[in-house]
Amino acid sequence: MRNAFTVITVASLVFIGCAKKDPVNNGPAAKSPPAESSIKTFVDGATGKTAVEAGQKAKQQINDIRVKQNNELEDAMK
Repeated sequence: MRNAFTVITVASLVFIGCAKKDPVNNGPAAKSPPAESSIKTFVDGATGKTAVEAGQKAKQQINDIRVKQNNELEDAMK
């Protein structure tokens, strides 16, 4: 029984080792762009820079919508 287990194990390992490899993964791995510095991320978060930028962007969007609505209202009043 032990010999049969050994033979099956060895045969399985040989089969797995001789299996065809995926040709797509044979080349070198593509390098991803470097991630943003964690220190910069921490400083931006601690100082509130990210929140301020988001607030400024929202303010600009609100102003753009207000101008558009005012222009539409003026056109409708003519």
